[in-house]
Amino acid sequence: MRASSLSHFDIPNPPVPIIYGVTYGVPKGRTYYIKVWSPASEDGGYTLVAKNRKISEKSGSSKSNAVEIKKNTTIKGTMETGVKRADWYKIRLTSKRSVELSWKARTNEKMKLAIYQGSRKIDTKTLTYADASYKLKSVGKWPKDTYYLKVYTDTEKSSGWYILRWK
Repeated sequence: MRASSLSHFDIPNPPVPIIYGVTYGVPKGRTYYIKVWSPASEDGGYTLVAKNRKISEKSGSSKSNAVEIKKNTTIKGTMETGVKRADWYKIRLTSKRSVELSWKARTNEKMKLAIYQGSRKIDTKTLTYADASYKLKSVGKWPKDTYYLKVYTDTEKSSGWYILRWK
């Protein structure tokens, strides 16, 4: 079986050095190859750094199986390359209150966070490439209810990791 490319990035010959990181979420137990090339025939140098981080995650595969996030808890998760899926979480408000939710992600393409109040979608945010973050602070107080958070990618080529925190 021939290996397929996860994705590629063409960076034209820049006038100044570029420090550019690409992140992939990949399952363990497989071999991955990295190809580095230059479209120009000029002599040049590069630095390649590969880091492997294990992220243990517990998420729901559907809204009905959403994992509850307790207040002041940090959740870490991954989106694997080659798999189109969503991770579901829920927060329960037992009384009317202000909500602060932070989301940080590193991805090779796009990662999205959708927020639902019951079955009604409240908001969707998209983080694109490299390190990105989003902080939601409620305007006023949200009503007592169960709110669902869906972290997902649009394509099978998108992957990476994320951190969610509810304060």
